[in-house]
Amino acid sequence: MPVKDIDIYWSTEGDFVLGIQGDFKSTVDVQSRTMIQKVMKRLMSSPGDWAVAPEIGVHWERILGRPNNPETGRLLEIMISSELSRGGFLTTSEFTVTVFPASAKELGVLLKITPKGVRGETTLTFVYDMRDNRIIPRVV
Repeated sequence: MPVKDIDIYWSTEGDFVLGIQGDFKSTVDVQSRTMIQKVMKRLMSSPGDWAVAPEIGVHWERILGRPNNPETGRLLEIMISSELSRGGFLTTSEFTVTVFPASAKELGVLLKITPKGVRGETTLTFVYDMRDNRIIPRVV
């Protein structure tokens, strides 16, 4: 019998969520939540942020100060795709990344994930602030 991937449930702000009995809520009952949290951990981190896995993260600083144009958008798509497929986490057939100008100084990121063995598609959206070098999750 395969082992189910379970994690402590945390909010998009990074806070742990409490269950109805006051203990830490887990992702066991929420389809794809563990995978979503792993994606968010990879995209909202830079290499070196995690002592136990210093390789995890996107080199967001490579986008800082660049012009908001299609070339920068393509570079960001490649960076995100590389991080999500690194180490076999997801295959490139399991997700699509679309980057678009959200404003003069922000890039929008639309990520659609369809992992093998999971029914349905998960859509995540982020905004990268090119002035502050910040990635911000957005709810659509």
